[in-house]
Amino acid sequence: MRKFLCLVPCALCLYVFAPAHAGISIDFYGGAMMGAGPMWVVGDANGGQSFGAVIGADMPIVRGEIEYNFIRKSDTNAHIGMLNGYIKAPIPVVKPYIGVGIGQVFGGDSDIVNVRSAPAYQGMVGMQIDVPGAPLFLDLETRLLSAPRFAHGGHNLAHWDILRLKLRYQF
Repeated sequence: MRKFLCLVPCALCLYVFAPAHAGISIDFYGGAMMGAGPMWVVGDANGGQSFGAVIGADMPIVRGEIEYNFIRKSDTNAHIGMLNGYIKAPIPVVKPYIGVGIGQVFGGDSDIVNVRSAPAYQGMVGMQIDVPGAPLFLDLETRLLSAPRFAHGGHNLAHWDILRLKLRYQF
């Protein structure tokens, strides 16, 4: 998994700085997202929700973004910042993609554990749908987020957004 995480930024750098692609445009965007699915803390898997915002840069094959997440369930919530990289198919209208992210839990609250700052990782699989005639994109994806050592005592946090919707506006 670590080798795969290293490949995404390397592919992005090669694509951006390769002289053969000097004419490729970079489009910047901002957006919002929401998702739902099970969230595990201390072995307890109840329904969880996620909300967030993104800013990023989009190219024909790769995309990079900075993401803020607020995830919650009845007794636990967390604020998480992520840096994501995606590789997508360069086809019109509907583009399947895979992505990975690395980040940090920087706040939260829980009735069952003492939350602390911890590294976070995520993997995404989905499809980007271009809205015809508008600078809008709709992403439909599934995402698995993990924050090992999320709480004192070695407790982990895992959240699986079975369906996450992301609406992005291209500047």
